[in-house]
Amino acid sequence: TTKPATTKPATTKPATTKPATTKPATTTPATTTPGPTTPSHTTTPGPTTTPGPTTIPTPAPSKTKHSAFINNSQTGEPCLRFDYDSMSLSGDKLHLNSSTGFSGACIDNTSAIVFTFAKDVNVALVFDSANKTAKLETVTATFGNNTFPLGVFNNNSFSASVGSSYQCNYTFVFGNVTHKINFTVDDVEVEAFMDSNQHGSFNKADSDATCPADKTDKSSKKIGLIVGGIITGLALFGIVLFAVTRCRGRSDYEAIN
Repeated sequence: TTKPATTKPATTKPATTKPATTKPATTTPATTTPGPTTPSHTTTPGPTTTPGPTTIPTPAPSKTKHSAFINNSQTGEPCLRFDYDSMSLSGDKLHLNSSTGFSGACIDNTSAIVFTFAKDVNVALVFDSANKTAKLETVTATFGNNTFPLGVFNNNSFSASVGSSYQCNYTFVFGNVTHKINFTVDDVEVEAFMDSNQHGSFNKADSDATCPADKTDKSSKKIGLIVGGIITGLALFGIVLFAVTRCRGRSDYEAIN
């Protein structure tokens, strides 16, 4: 007996395929080399300008020898200015040729200046600005504890319209006959109510203000005209008289011949 041949089926091993491993591409970042650094524009400040000193206007120079200023306590600017050539104060047994100092104040419508001549001896002038006129109201002399009023000529001396100065080349004498006191001041220019923007300089003098020197000049001119007229009249009369006399002389001479 013949056993049939046994055929073992062929076993086929499946092929194992290894997946291909793909290495990721490594990208090296490009290195950018910076160019030369350009500095940003820097503005250099220009030189610092130092402001110049503030120029404070100075009062116009005095036409006389002395100037007295009283300043406003609020603005610090002169509110009263009194210029004069000479000043004196005399009493029964006293004569002071000049002032040694001054003080004063400006309050509302009143301005005052006090001239000192010696210890406890002074003269005070008080001005008022009523009716837009700077008017000298009172003048007083003080000797120690005693104060004496001094006369004011017609109450117009040193008086001028507000905004103008008073100017007069004359010798003013304010006196008290009873106590034999005289305050004398020569060639005055005064402005009792000044604006701060004047900086101590006078406004134009008031041409309508009363100045005794003007009256004296007018009187002198009138006297001069009168004297001149008399002299001229006498001269004409002499010429006429001479001519008449000469004519008569000629007539008599001809008649004799």
